[in-house]
Amino acid sequence: MKKILFSLILFPCFVFAQLDLQSTPFIHGGIILKNGDSLTGLIRMASSPFDIRFKKNKEQRKEEKIKFKEIDKIHTFIDSLHTRYFYYKNTNEDKFLHFVELLKKDTISIYQATSNNIDLFYQNTLVDGKPYEDLLKPVFAFYQPGILKYAQFTDEYRPFYDSYDRHDMQRSVTLEISRIDYYVKKTNEDKLLLIGSKGNPLYKKFKKTAAKYFEDCPILVARINEKEFQVKNIPEMIEFYKENCK
Repeated sequence: MKKILFSLILFPCFVFAQLDLQSTPFIHGGIILKNGDSLTGLIRMASSPFDIRFKKNKEQRKEEKIKFKEIDKIHTFIDSLHTRYFYYKNTNEDKFLHFVELLKKDTISIYQATSNNIDLFYQNTLVDGKPYEDLLKPVFAFYQPGILKYAQFTDEYRPFYDSYDRHDMQRSVTLEISRIDYYVKKTNEDKLLLIGSKGNPLYKKFKKTAAKYFEDCPILVARINEKEFQVKNIPEMIEFYKENCK
């Protein structure tokens, strides 16, 4: 009993909705393979982001399994004007590939990964004209309103979330993501660098990591050390670096 109480006190932000969905749905999108081939049709993630299924259309009965190591990138659509891009990338954390979403493509690009990457993949997704969240059956729900912080919104620049939890208190079902890890990568770098995390009370390395990454820009390092730039300000921090230190 003491262990349970300790866990609830230490990790209160990890109490989120449990959702019941028999099978993840197919959504419209495309897959670019490393050999240059492309597939356009319906995509779904079965058991994980590393278990990709594909059909050319709804009439195709048997789904195809696509090996994630053969995939260069996956794209899906927020709407007719905005596309989401997903990749399998190496990071500085370990030797394994991580499933990440591109937030901004630039000389220093921003990526994100979450504690549940299937939820990340289906976030902001329409299935047969309805939000994916509306297809979920809640067992119980714990609401923690988030704050949405927008940067410039272009074809390859997704909204940058101060909290990725999308909550509407008048809706009974929400899709919840308990943790988001943010990565950066310069064009000449091979691996993504974990620079910040939201929803992880054990991650305290943003200031140290960011100062080291931008050590060639003393004026930016000073502002990082003074906490003028924090995790939620990563896009602004990169813009400052491009304007003052390149």
